[in-house]
Amino acid sequence: MERAECMRAFLLLVFITGAHLSPDPEIIFGTKGGRAEFGYFTEIDDCVLYRIHEDGDLLLVNCSQPDIPQPDGYNITCSGKMFSSFILNNLTLSQSGDYRAEEWRGTNSRIKTPMYRLIVCAEGDADSDFVITTVTDNSVVLCEFDSTLGNGSSLQLYAYNTPFTENTLLVLDTNSSLEPLQEHFRGRLQVDLNNSALTLSGIEFGDNFLCAVWRGAQCQSVRKQQLASFPKCVSAHDAENVTLPCTFSRDFPEQVHWSTPTGHVSISINQTPPQEVMYMLNGSQSGDYSLIIPSVSQRHTWEYVCETTVRLITIQRIVLWVCIKTSPVNVMFSHGESVLMDAHVNDSLTLLLVQWYRQRGLHPLMLITQSYDSVLSPIIGVSDVRMPEDLMGRVTVSSFSTSVNISNLTAEDSGVYTWRVIMRHTREAVCYEGSFRLVYRDPFGVHSLVYRAPVLGCVLLGLVAAVIWVKLRSRKGEQTSGHQSREGQQSGDEDLYDDVEVAEDSV
Repeated sequence: MERAECMRAFLLLVFITGAHLSPDPEIIFGTKGGRAEFGYFTEIDDCVLYRIHEDGDLLLVNCSQPDIPQPDGYNITCSGKMFSSFILNNLTLSQSGDYRAEEWRGTNSRIKTPMYRLIVCAEGDADSDFVITTVTDNSVVLCEFDSTLGNGSSLQLYAYNTPFTENTLLVLDTNSSLEPLQEHFRGRLQVDLNNSALTLSGIEFGDNFLCAVWRGAQCQSVRKQQLASFPKCVSAHDAENVTLPCTFSRDFPEQVHWSTPTGHVSISINQTPPQEVMYMLNGSQSGDYSLIIPSVSQRHTWEYVCETTVRLITIQRIVLWVCIKTSPVNVMFSHGESVLMDAHVNDSLTLLLVQWYRQRGLHPLMLITQSYDSVLSPIIGVSDVRMPEDLMGRVTVSSFSTSVNISNLTAEDSGVYTWRVIMRHTREAVCYEGSFRLVYRDPFGVHSLVYRAPVLGCVLLGLVAAVIWVKLRSRKGEQTSGHQSREGQQSGDEDLYDDVEVAEDSV
């Protein structure tokens, strides 16, 4: 009996403190004098907000009864027609703490009790939009406050609304360790305590981050930063089979789909889709959600986005160019010469992008120059390209990079130079691609004059000898024929003489 009473008392306590209380409260940052917003409620009739205290929760606002006075120091409004959220205005440092909301449907059905932890910082941009930082080289500096962390100070990094969590997730706390708390970020964060800065590399998603500097138990400054990475550009040619990669850890089971120029592509129930149809891999076990496009054509050109289905968080953005490939051109050159390479351009179309790449031996493909239309730049993130050091002062580029001239060529310039031209045709983009193969003519090689002159001399000498031999043979033949003719004539005379003698004897 006593055991049953204890269990009843425990259940009552759980109900009073919140039967649906989240074990990990959602962390919300604010700035002194600014505002903070709690919750996004839907399909409810009423919501109530409490401030949690050790000696009992304090009712702050009941959205269905706006006339009830709020406690001193609080200025809270309920936003939305259906009480979609709470907005705390004119924040003070003392308002940092834990809060509990109650969502009600009808008068007797409490459907959820979310918990929030508000952190009010002395300064910063917590209540403003995220500062967008474009990632160009797969790494970016976060949390640079230009101040040294002294004794009693620490730096915290939070990730917000990422594929890994809907709420604010603590990634790093220098007060306890310089290693990230989350496995996903380990090996990718470098900490500089002198500048209160973090450098994040290996960026995969357009994550949102929040940085906070603490002095003891008080947040002194906070900054919000959103990373926006430009899409990866992939080129292909007509009738090729193309795979657009998208990897998403299976530890986070949110569904994934592709947004394509022709519509959405989701995981097919039929695991063996027709080979001529665009489809995506089922990465629920492997984490591989790559999009397979059999036999691409011009209609497949444009942007492809791999994203989560519920929150539409971008995992991968790819711009696919399906290019019409022209025949390659071979160019022989000698030391010190120049070469002019022209890209295929249709003068009746508007140029959007012209790129020139170089590939030498086992070296990777390198973009050496490009020109682009300002309309295209914010879409695919094209920007100015620094010319390689070895080409500095030797390359002349025409207007919009349609032709490239390289002077003072050396053997090191041998390789394949590929051009890609993207032009606008009505509402579509047309891509052409071609290449020049530059081959160095070795002064002592088989193609050199030094090598070919003796060879040609020997050939000519052989031809002269052959002509002389033929003429000698011909003359010798003529002499032999004349000698035989004379011998025949003499033999004929002797026969005639014998015949005459025989005739005389018979007479």
